[in-house]
Amino acid sequence: MISLIMTSTTAMNKHNKILYLAPEIPALSATFVYNEICKLRELGYQVSVASVHAPIAKVDQETQQKVGEVWLVYQSNFASNLLALLAVLATRPLHFVNSFAWLLKDIVSLGVFNRNALGLVYRYVAAAKLARHIGKHNIVHSHVHFAHVPTDIAMYAACMSGTEFSVTSHANDIFQRGWLLKEKIQRSKFFVTISEFNKAYLSNLAPSLNNKIEVIYCGVDTSQFTFQAPQEKALFTFGFLARLVEKKGLEYLIRASEKLKNEQHVFKIEIVGDGPLSEPLKALTHQLGLQNHISFLGQMPNKQVSSWLKTLNAFVLPSEVVG
Repeated sequence: MISLIMTSTTAMNKHNKILYLAPEIPALSATFVYNEICKLRELGYQVSVASVHAPIAKVDQETQQKVGEVWLVYQSNFASNLLALLAVLATRPLHFVNSFAWLLKDIVSLGVFNRNALGLVYRYVAAAKLARHIGKHNIVHSHVHFAHVPTDIAMYAACMSGTEFSVTSHANDIFQRGWLLKEKIQRSKFFVTISEFNKAYLSNLAPSLNNKIEVIYCGVDTSQFTFQAPQEKALFTFGFLARLVEKKGLEYLIRASEKLKNEQHVFKIEIVGDGPLSEPLKALTHQLGLQNHISFLGQMPNKQVSSWLKTLNAFVLPSEVVG
């Protein structure tokens, strides 16, 4: 990701400012986003940060200070955003017309009576406020994590402000919420995804734009997450770390552990994370009589994860396909 930003024609000059936008920055689960921000700054680039929403699962104070000030896209009400849109019309009429043409084309593509088309209008209006923010802070390039809502906002804001944008796509934003992907690839400076499987899928949607799609794998800091040989322990310990949502498949791990208990295996499972399924999963644990085997540890600061992993015999992530 960093190398692509550095070779972007407008971002090569370190005096030019880059904007990073994601759904929630600096959320506890968005380590990959703020690590990129910090690395770019370490290399001497000026990086401004924006977030669609204020994060729910917040990071520690030290990380917050590293990330610095975060501008919130949805901090303004709809009326204020409309005024910003009128200001774009008055100051950049040609850019306004181009962005509005994009919006109309996108609405037709989604279907005029499609619920997401209505959401697109809302995000278009919000993008005007971001476009004003981009102009005010002399930002020349915006990079967005996740190809759904944040990219809707960023691409319209880039068009309104006459700047460029790029995207890193992951999974949910491609396979479950992947609207207008061809258009987003076409309009972007470059489009990143995290696997060859994803690239093949995206390339099939837009064969003529294959040269714009880059693969950058999710990396691991091997200085922090070091190899450790398996250790024999009297109490075999499994670990799980993720948001407690359906697609992470934690229910299957809990139900599988009931079988281990019934077969009289000696084990424990430590569950790290939080989310909307926290209480239902705890209730299931009690229902199956597994409270002596399963511990819910809640959220864990990222700097503690490495040392916690070293206490485990095995890490388990039973993800499932949802929808």
